[in-house]
Amino acid sequence: MAKSQNSKTSKFQRQESLMAWIFSAPALILLIIFLVVPFVMAIGLSFTDQRLIPNPNLPTKIVSQSQPADKDRMVSELRPLAGR
Repeated sequence: MAKSQNSKTSKFQRQESLMAWIFSAPALILLIIFLVVPFVMAIGLSFTDQRLIPNPNLPTKIVSQSQPADKDRMVSELRPLAGR
């Protein structure tokens, strides 16, 4: 009798665990969509020189530390900020 009682308990626990996952699934999916995906995309974009407004004359490229910094371009981009 103890064995049948134990199997009923484990079956009940499995069903309860399954229901918990079913009820948690929508919240977990929304968390992944709105928190994890943007976080991963931000890390990926941090390695590029992507601009907010795309310019066909300045294509997006991967930036690496092995490339020397283009100081003239950096100064020309910061010059408008210094005039404020």
